[in-house]
Amino acid sequence: LNDSEEELKGMAGFIADTGVEIPWHISRFHPDYKFTERPTTPIETLKQAEKLGKEAGLRHIHLGNI
Repeated sequence: LNDSEEELKGMAGFIADTGVEIPWHISRFHPDYKFTERPTTPIETLKQAEKLGKEAGLRHIHLGNI
């Protein structure tokens, strides 16, 4: 629900403006328990977020649930 390119750029920019040494943990959504109507986040989306974070200057980006 919050993984559009615009939103990801905004998140990365906000973190970078606060401090480029702050780690950004990006977790992959997977349907579970009572929230099963949404699909799993594509790995490509996480890689795009990582790319945008690097472009914003972030130095510590961690992808999770891959």
